[in-house]
This record gives sequence, structure tokens and C-alpha cells, in this order.
Amino acid sequence: MNAGSALMESAILCQSERKQQNANNIKYKKDPTWANGLISSSKNVAGCIMMLVRACNAAMRGDIEEEAIIALASNVASSTAQLVTASRVRADLNSKHQKNLDGCAKTVAISTDKMVSSAKRINDANEKVDDILPTNTNIIGKLEQQMSILKLEKQLEQARKKFGYP
Repeated sequence: MNAGSALMESAILCQSERKQQNANNIKYKKDPTWANGLISSSKNVAGCIMMLVRACNAAMRGDIEEEAIIALASNVASSTAQLVTASRVRADLNSKHQKNLDGCAKTVAISTDKMVSSAKRINDANEKVDDILPTNTNIIGKLEQQMSILKLEKQLEQARKKFGYP
């Protein structure tokens, strides 16, 4: 989320820089969509990141499959690529703000990859736990019986000690 908010801030700075550079250009038509193109693109990235974070949280609870996380990570990557491409149109590539935006986009990509790999590790760990635990109800019933017998034997031993029996 931090990487996404930094990317959004960089997009806002690039958008304002773009407006300053193109202040004297005559436009065929004023279109608010294009006037704030980088900002709306960065909002799209932020929305994709939020969905990815929610999906990773759901994966930790075991509520969602790993493929959904991979698909959402792909959405984050494509929307980030669209933002970077849009920011380079009619922009000074040596601009401090443009370089900052490129760096933030790389940070988003790295963070997204880390989230996906963490979700995969958690999913693999959950599968291993499921493989270890017995699923046969007879085995589980026997284990519960053994536990109750051991508990009763412990209580009996404590009672003998309390009343002085050897």
C-alpha cells in the first residue's frame, strides 16, 4: 500500500509538471479525462493494489485460491505499466518527477511479487498441514479416546498423591 500511495503522489507531481509544460498548447477540446490522465491511471493502480491486499488477507485465512492472487497481481502490473507509459507521453524523460514515478513503479512491482510469493508460501504451508492431519474419522475418534484416557489417568494419579496412596 505504501508503494501504491508513493506511486500516486508521483503521478500527481508528473501531472502538474505536464500541465505546466503544456500550458500554451491549444487544445481541440478540453476533456477532463485527459486533463487528469495520470491521476486517474494512478487511482486505477491503487484500486488494483487494494483488491490484491484483500485477496492476500483472504488467502491467509484460506478463503481464496492462489490463482486469484496471481490474476490480481497481473492486473496491478498491467495498470502500473499503463500509468508509466502514459506518463512518458509528451514528458521530459530526464525530469526528477518522471524518474521518481519510474522508481515507484518498480517498487510496486517488487512489493507485488513479494505479496504473491508470500501468499504461495502460506498456501503451500496450509496444504502441508492438511496432508499431515489425519482425515479418517476413525483415527480421530481413537485419538480423542486416548486423550480422555490419559486425562483420567492423570486425575487418578493426582488424587492418589493427594490422599497419600503410593
